[in-house]
Amino acid sequence: MASFSDNFERADNIDLGANWTPQVAGRDCQIVGGAVEPIGAGSRNEEQYTATTPGADQFAQITIKAIGSTTVDTACGVLNRAAATGTETFYVARAVLNASGNHTDLGKRVAGAFTSLAGETAITWAANDTLKLTSSGTNFVVYRNSASVVTLGSESSIAAGGTGVYSFASPQSESQIGDFSGGDLFDATTALAPMTNEALSSAMIGRACRGVYG
Repeated sequence: MASFSDNFERADNIDLGANWTPQVAGRDCQIVGGAVEPIGAGSRNEEQYTATTPGADQFAQITIKAIGSTTVDTACGVLNRAAATGTETFYVARAVLNASGNHTDLGKRVAGAFTSLAGETAITWAANDTLKLTSSGTNFVVYRNSASVVTLGSESSIAAGGTGVYSFASPQSESQIGDFSGGDLFDATTALAPMTNEALSSAMIGRACRGVYG
């Protein structure tokens, strides 16, 4: 199972580090005060974690450290199935806070062209919220603090790729990511873990009941 994390607790730098690469050259993120934020004000910035690439069924999650007021356009997010850097091809889930409406957006960018796929408009995202995107086959789910908020099925434009982060704000400090994690969605070590005696007894009783009661 491929899994990884980064808390960005290191010195301020205009580079996230050796394990990170911008999806498009010049649209970098930076580390400021132990958090990720965009280098350029008012431009979208996506960076991909390139040290490890999970399987097609994967997840990416961030903790939002700061997300701006409704007077500016602000967004934090994660990437799934990001193709080779430079291709501008990936799925992206974003927490959005702006003057035209607060919402959650799930979209795709293919060769630079963006399409919004699903979303909601009831949530106002805040600092310390977690945002998670899972990709399983043709099904996608966006979570806020472990609760599902956006779902999408039958989407197959991008088959596989890596994970990463998304940040957009003006000024840059209005969009900050505190922690990141990603990896394979299916954990075989958990699925194949041996049953406890109590669980095994419950399973045997359940099977016996089904035999008696159909």
